[in-house]
Amino acid sequence: MKKTNLLLAIITMMFIASCSNDDDTIVEAPIPEAPISVVLNEIEFLGDRVEILNTGSAVADINDYFLCLGPGTYRRIGDLTNETASIDPGSFLVVTYDQLNTSAGQINDTPGTGGLGLYTQGGSFGDPSTLADFVQWGAAGSIRETTAVDAGIWTTGEFVTVTTNTGTSIIYDGTGDTAADFSETTTPSFGEANGNAVAPLRSIVLNEVEYLGDRVEILNTGNVSADISGYFLCLGPGTYRQLSALPAVSGSTTLAPGEFLVVTYDQLNADAGQINNVSGTGGLGLYINNTGFADPTTISDFVQWGAAGSVRETTAVEAGIWTAGEFVSVVNGIDNSIIFDGEGDVAADWEETATPSFGEANGNAVAPVRSIVLNEVEYLGDRVEILNNGNSTADVSGYFLCLGPGTYRQLSALPAVSGSTTLAPGEFLVVTYDQLNVTAGQISGVNGTGGLGLYINNTGFANPDTISDFVQWGAAGSVRETTAVAAGIWTAGEFVSVANVEDTSIVFDGEGDTAADFSETITPSFGAENGAAVPPVRSIVLNEVEYLGDRVEILNNGNVSADISGYFLCLGPGTYRQLSALPAVSGSTTLAPGEFLVVTYDQLNVTAGQISGVNGTGGLGLYINNTGFANPDTISDFVQWGAAGSVRETTAVAAGIWTAGEFVSVANVEDTSIVFDGEGDTAADFSETITPSFGAENGAAVPPVRSIVLNEVEYLGDRVEILNNGNVSADISGYFLCLGPGTYRQLSALPAVSGSTTLAPGEFLVVTYDQLNVTAGQISGVNGTGGLGLYINNTGFANPDTISDFVQWGAAGSVRETTAVAAGIWTAGEFVTVVNDVNNSIIFDGEGDTAADFAETTTPSFGAENGDAVPPAVNSSVVINEIQFNTSGTGGQIEIFNNGNVNFDLSDHWLCLGSGTYRQIGNAASVTVVSGNIDLAPGEYLVIEYPNLNVTDGGFGLYSSNAFGSSAAMVDFVQWGDGGNQREPVAVGAGLWTAGDFIPQISDINYSFAFDGEGNTSADWFEESSPTLGAANN
Repeated sequence: MKKTNLLLAIITMMFIASCSNDDDTIVEAPIPEAPISVVLNEIEFLGDRVEILNTGSAVADINDYFLCLGPGTYRRIGDLTNETASIDPGSFLVVTYDQLNTSAGQINDTPGTGGLGLYTQGGSFGDPSTLADFVQWGAAGSIRETTAVDAGIWTTGEFVTVTTNTGTSIIYDGTGDTAADFSETTTPSFGEANGNAVAPLRSIVLNEVEYLGDRVEILNTGNVSADISGYFLCLGPGTYRQLSALPAVSGSTTLAPGEFLVVTYDQLNADAGQINNVSGTGGLGLYINNTGFADPTTISDFVQWGAAGSVRETTAVEAGIWTAGEFVSVVNGIDNSIIFDGEGDVAADWEETATPSFGEANGNAVAPVRSIVLNEVEYLGDRVEILNNGNSTADVSGYFLCLGPGTYRQLSALPAVSGSTTLAPGEFLVVTYDQLNVTAGQISGVNGTGGLGLYINNTGFANPDTISDFVQWGAAGSVRETTAVAAGIWTAGEFVSVANVEDTSIVFDGEGDTAADFSETITPSFGAENGAAVPPVRSIVLNEVEYLGDRVEILNNGNVSADISGYFLCLGPGTYRQLSALPAVSGSTTLAPGEFLVVTYDQLNVTAGQISGVNGTGGLGLYINNTGFANPDTISDFVQWGAAGSVRETTAVAAGIWTAGEFVSVANVEDTSIVFDGEGDTAADFSETITPSFGAENGAAVPPVRSIVLNEVEYLGDRVEILNNGNVSADISGYFLCLGPGTYRQLSALPAVSGSTTLAPGEFLVVTYDQLNVTAGQISGVNGTGGLGLYINNTGFANPDTISDFVQWGAAGSVRETTAVAAGIWTAGEFVTVVNDVNNSIIFDGEGDTAADFAETTTPSFGAENGDAVPPAVNSSVVINEIQFNTSGTGGQIEIFNNGNVNFDLSDHWLCLGSGTYRQIGNAASVTVVSGNIDLAPGEYLVIEYPNLNVTDGGFGLYSSNAFGSSAAMVDFVQWGDGGNQREPVAVGAGLWTAGDFIPQISDINYSFAFDGEGNTSADWFEESSPTLGAANN
């Protein structure tokens, strides 16, 4: 605390405390009132506010305190506020004091100066004992300074430095009595605790200069507002202009922090403002007044560009705001500006930009790029496109095009197709330049060659300093190549490859200076942006060949038109023919992209064109001329079919358009052709098709399928149906049917029920084949069995290469089964199940080579398409078929017959005469099988021994289970010798016997009882004098 009265209070309190001890009487000394301690805490020195802070511990009543700057400026505190002037400890009182910065309060009438005292009473303001606090600013020597020094609360000659900026204040830091304890701040805090002072910064700078134009931008980079109406711009003598007198583009001369003023200043790039009269040079000073433009104390900011040595450079250097000899590099780009980066006073703090931002904050400088390039050249025509590939506008009226001596032309003198010679960034100029592809512009007089230079002037076309861009095509060695190489914009020996095709152009990719940055395209884009180059593709191909006929189709598979009148077709010696000499079926020898020429070429499939004289073979070459058919440089395309080794194969392989030994597989079928898939040079890129498309685009190849199949067999009759299941016609007159040795018959020799031996796809031939179900054709002589093969010839019926189709029925193991299995058209052991019905047939489902692809049907369809098979009704039935007793009359054999049409598994069935006589057929421990199988096939017999038979009397039942008292379980029954046997009632209940009915006792022990096949009475049985166990009853 800096106040003397506060110090006295502390001393008094210490004295009282020192006189006190434990023996004091209860009479206490009165506690003196705490003294007032108030300070000047904040002064709005250019305004009218003063803040007083109570730094003491008691309420301070300062109504009768006074503020005084000097004679006539004293004011009682209580009169300066509408509230009571009592301040709580730590609180503030802000008053309005109208004497601040008035003449009476200033020091020597200087604005922004003064010395303010806070007095405890009025009367004598020269009395130091009444002065409570003091502060002085702007200068020393205020009227009250001496009083403050005498009071011990100020130091002679000290003052607070201020910037005379409105909106600031002086604030106290809370300790001490010196000028250093006060600071000017741009963040007044009247009525609140003072924070850290933010010192005012007055900084007015040149922020942006349109050095080839007329705009100048001034920025307040400080933190206080500024009136710059009196500032001046000056480049040199006669160029000074006051800011307030210049037209304002935006902003005003009163600039708040961060605000811009943009003015029109017409002296930029004028002769008086240039350095040595050179365009695009200058040095601009910003002055706080016009008292002297050579005076370094008046220059506020400076920038110099294009060169050093401007008139005002020396002044700026002396002022410490520039470095001698420095300047901002510029490219003299129209519409460019120089921008300040916000920090520093050197040339490096400035940059030229292609993106001016007058009236706004400067962004990152976009360095100007001056790039005028050859963008597109119609090398066989007359158009040249020039592009401004930079980021600043350029005048190219003085530029020249030159291919070589005598070919130079100024751009402004050439007819403009589009655009102008003033090019904004990204704009094009297209001109007609009639020197392209003339002899003077070609390389060694060769068509489609040249090297074009773009020059900034005509001071010397061999001068590398004047060449701006270059491109060379067709060959190296153009006249201007050396100049371009020396300029570093081309590589010696490089050139753009071209196809010498009309209506194409060379386009630039936008980057680089090599031949790789240019490409020929079939899609010129003069006057517009270059797209991706579409290179010319010259591709003339064999697209379709009617190898057994006489038609050949040639396709322009490229993207440029072609004249193929001079092309040749050749299969081998003596077969060459020029396309223009061949009859045209459709199209012409001038082919646009995607067009076809179809010609008649009569050498296909003649002996001279075949491979080793084999029908359906050949290798066809398409040649660009007839200078040599063995020359790989002249063969354009090739295809080989049927076999390898054609005469022209070697040439095609050497040319890299065929692979040795490859050929297109063909079926040697009339009306088919070989088609190209549009890509590649291998046999896999060609396919035979049954749908020729000469003169039109090839679709997906539909390969010929040669498939002759057995479609229906009347296995107990004599009809066989053969179907052409492929997609090409077939002559099957030489085919054979064969079941086994001695049964082979040629189709052409068999009676035809319907159809013929020439079968179109989907057609049928039905023949009468009398070997079906004869002993020679059956399997092991069993009725309703067989295996029928269809053969392409009779060279060997055991040869799997000759068997075309096969089907086996009734059983496995037919003579031709092995051959069919070896041919991969049957599975060993498989057969089609049949029920041996003379009215049925076996039909094919149209797919596959297994027994499952055939089925027996009750609805034959010979001569017509097979429908869904209607299978025969299932009859699952077995009967007791024969009983034979042994010679002792007890025991014997029982025969069971499968009289149904499906296998019958007897393993779970039982035999029973009565209680204690039952036997399970599938139980090998109790039943002995004499012959046959327990899984009984249709028409087969099972004979088993049964020890319980009694010749005199018995009732014998066959059961599906061991529920012997159940009629539902009984399958069959027979009774002999007498009625009333134990199982008779069960049989009667099942409807299998008549009560009391029986077969008379057998007359001879060597005979057997045999069933006649029908019925359920004793009359359906007879004595068999010659037992037939295991075979059909007589």
